[in-house]
Amino acid sequence: PLEQLPYLEVDDNQILVQSMAIARYLATEMNLTGTDTYEQVKVDLVLDLCKEFTDCFSIYVVPEMLYPTDEKEEIIQHFIDTLALRYLKNIEI
Repeated sequence: PLEQLPYLEVDDNQILVQSMAIARYLATEMNLTGTDTYEQVKVDLVLDLCKEFTDCFSIYVVPEMLYPTDEKEEIIQHFIDTLALRYLKNIEI
């Protein structure tokens, strides 16, 4: 569907694409979107941080997995020790 991954087919055969749109849809369906505006913003914050994290992972780690360089171990360790840790700390809300 639309040649995109991930995708989610919902009950009435409609297709959703884009990971953050799917995450927001699922959060709404499972009543995880918060009970007021502030809680809704906190949910959006976590989803946005997850998106930024995966983008950062794609920039630093994925190329080393696909086309390893001599610095592969150092680059991945730097990602884990600094970048990943920073994102994970920000999710603690």
